[in-house]
Amino acid sequence: QYGGAIYSYDSGYDIDKCNFADNVNLYGDLDDIYTMFDWPDPTLKNNTYSSEYSYNTNKTRYASIVDTSGMKLTLLNNSIDVSKVPSKFDLRDWGWSTPVRD
Repeated sequence: QYGGAIYSYDSGYDIDKCNFADNVNLYGDLDDIYTMFDWPDPTLKNNTYSSEYSYNTNKTRYASIVDTSGMKLTLLNNSIDVSKVPSKFDLRDWGWSTPVRD
């Protein structure tokens, strides 16, 4: 429903130097980032958004949340242009897949 580019629930994040353009939610509204129950000190800095109202962060903590370590997600140099759908898409072409393991 929400978060045309990023939807985050009960997590921490640091988003820096990202360009968000024309991301819409299921209702057709500009909605780059939508978060709920942010922790421990999320940051948004040096980003460009679709509009000044296209991100909604809810920095709410509740005593009932279990605070455990989780998976860390890091996006670096995300510069794929998908304004035109490619005939094929392979993460290996972008260096975004890990080598084969066991």
